Amino acid sequence: DFGAVGDGKTLNTKAFNSAITKLSQYANDGGALLIVPPGKWLTGSFNLTSHFTLFLQKDAVILGSQDEADWPELPVLPSYGKGRDATDGRLSSLIFGTNLTDIIITGNYLVDNVMTRPSLNILLSL
Repeated sequence: DFGAVGDGKTLNTKAFNSAITKLSQYANDGGALLIVPPGKWLTGSFNLTSHFTLFLQKDAVILGSQDEADWPELPVLPSYGKGRDATDGRLSSLIFGTNLTDIIITGNYLVDNVMTRPSLNILLSL
């Protein structure tokens, strides 16, 4: 138990990141599995790890936070800098990771990431 509350109001970013960090120690021993039970799990951006399964049980809903502070700004890339179409830079997606292998997101679930700022409407970036 990492202290997450599935009430649709409590921010669970820290709990998701703590669970993923703890479970990542098992990633090279056959893989890690995070089971998200039924509920509405409000969170900002969180990072996955390689050899990882995110399993959302029936009626589990991951809600993307509407607070821009919960979305870290990513470093500027040469091919995607700050310019006419991206004046504020690039923010992390809801479910994020770089250079990962063996990632599974499965279950009977809903991910709701409809944001008030269009640049935050990115669900998954691996």
